[in-house]
Amino acid sequence: MKNTVLFVAMLLVSGEALRAQEFPFAEGSMLGISFGFTGIPFTISGSQIKGLPRTIISDKFLQATYSTEEINRLGYSVGFFFSRRSENNNWLGGELELTASKHISGFDYSDIKGLTYQMRFNYWYVVPELTGKIYIKSVFNDNNQSLLNGFFLRAGLYGMLNVSPKNVTYTHQPQEVYNKPDWVEKELQEILQGKPDFGFIVGVGYEIMISDWVGLSLNARRRFGFSDVVVAAPNTYGFESSIHNNMCDFQVALGLAINLSNK
Repeated sequence: MKNTVLFVAMLLVSGEALRAQEFPFAEGSMLGISFGFTGIPFTISGSQIKGLPRTIISDKFLQATYSTEEINRLGYSVGFFFSRRSENNNWLGGELELTASKHISGFDYSDIKGLTYQMRFNYWYVVPELTGKIYIKSVFNDNNQSLLNGFFLRAGLYGMLNVSPKNVTYTHQPQEVYNKPDWVEKELQEILQGKPDFGFIVGVGYEIMISDWVGLSLNARRRFGFSDVVVAAPNTYGFESSIHNNMCDFQVALGLAINLSNK
């Protein structure tokens, strides 16, 4: 009983100390680096690039004769960001970010003739993003020392420049029937062309200053692309040149920033 009372007393003292602490959030400018993961399993149904099977498989093949499964693999990103939080309206902010991002998408195919194949699109992108941020608690309460003051919503626009547009891999089975897949892979790399993308982005995040000079940022975001990210050059395979295989990915990133406004 004595130990229980002592433990409860320690919790109360710790709680009071926590409430008494200040949690300063930077108003002004922050410059930092970020590390993240894209295509996190269980966050996206199917591939990050939607509609790939409809691009590759000709309409002349009856859907009852084959099946496909879209694949989503974990990718990663690294980048730089510049963040600004208004000093006069501390509920409002914005962020400009430039990242290098690896995306791995594709699908598996099988048909009634026993052919199976696996196609992967392993693309590297350079991604500029411009977003506005609203700090949730600050909208309702101007107490800048609250621990909850770092939560924010964000929305904006992004662009994605594909810097590895031919990075397509392919393999099939059984090779004793359909020969080695190397020549097919080489043709696919010439026919299927990775393209730039642009669209809008939404997300949530949290920021906290761990010293007068250094802050941490954790955020999750979802991108919704407007354009086809894979197109097919003229070919004899029946690939569609454009059929809305747009980007739809999820990313989580951790940022480390320096307070440029510290005086």
